[in-house]
Amino acid sequence: MSKNLDIFLQTTSASFGWLAPEGYKLQALPVEGQAFGQALSELKTGPQLAGADVDLYLGEDLLFFTKITLPLQTPNIKTAIALQLDMLSPFGDDSLSTFASQRSKEGFVITLYFCRRSLITPLLEILSKAGAHLTGLYPESQRYLTRDTQKLVWSLWSPGRFGKITHFRHGKVISRDLCTQQANGALIQTRTGSPTLYTLGNAESGAASAMSLLAQPASVKEYNMLPASFLRPDYMKKAMVALVAINLVLLVLLGGFKGLVLHRQAAALDQHIAATKIDADEALTIKGQIKKYEKQLDDYRAMGTNIDLIAFMAGLNKNLPSSAYLDQFRFDGKTRTITLQGYTDDLPGLTENIAALGAATLKSTMKRRDQTYFHLEVSMP
Repeated sequence: MSKNLDIFLQTTSASFGWLAPEGYKLQALPVEGQAFGQALSELKTGPQLAGADVDLYLGEDLLFFTKITLPLQTPNIKTAIALQLDMLSPFGDDSLSTFASQRSKEGFVITLYFCRRSLITPLLEILSKAGAHLTGLYPESQRYLTRDTQKLVWSLWSPGRFGKITHFRHGKVISRDLCTQQANGALIQTRTGSPTLYTLGNAESGAASAMSLLAQPASVKEYNMLPASFLRPDYMKKAMVALVAINLVLLVLLGGFKGLVLHRQAAALDQHIAATKIDADEALTIKGQIKKYEKQLDDYRAMGTNIDLIAFMAGLNKNLPSSAYLDQFRFDGKTRTITLQGYTDDLPGLTENIAALGAATLKSTMKRRDQTYFHLEVSMP
């Protein structure tokens, strides 16, 4: 058996997969009709797990997918997403998450996947104790990204309790839609422009079987949800780093004598220059200190009283409707105005409570994504 092992996990089933000389092999686990948690013990019996590089792929029914857009001015995408994870994930603290970003004219398009941590962690512990080398935890659709498909525009239909269809463009997930019935290739091409449709169900209606894609190794690079605690140290990488370090030390030693001579010559020249420019250096130092102090004084003069952002955020959390969430938060230090933009499905509650925030003005509202998108300004004292 190949040392590269795939494990596919569904709500009520699991299977092993590996590339063999005669093609891709799948070995199903006898878990049909059982709860998913009861099937985890079946993975203990695989002696082939010891020493294998294992990638786990989660079925779409185990995942929650969403897509958001961040402004192009976002300074740190990872931090911005982390601040919104509690609002985006349906699993709360019991979630593993991953994201990928794509830059567009409108902003950074962020696609996110979430799964339930308590469902996956026991399996990861079993695999780790069995000696498996865990390398990734991905959405199942990522296994079908190969050397060929990562260059195409295509879609993948995944059957299940609620069927999903994932759309790819040049190796990137563009979107994922609910599709409870067998996807029709011609219809998908008409609605999405995707010329190719693969299916994990029965190949029909212009859709090709995705099993043919498993004959090539996966080219997955994104959406790895594997917790860092399950990653084993890469000893080969450490050895390569050590060899590079040794070579660099040898190069330094070989050029050391010449470098020492040049260093001594440069030091003597510096001493000669310093002896003739002592007064000029002192004058430049004093002038630089004066400019520094003048700038600090101007900054202190321009600085007004600070607003208590912590208290304001606490009041915001208390007075906004529980269904509301923010899309943008901006503070203008010159006008001391806070601009809030976000979504809510309780506009009367929002209107009723904004007075508690202070000098607040509801600038505008509009319907977007079946919710009310509001623009609120608060003038701080």
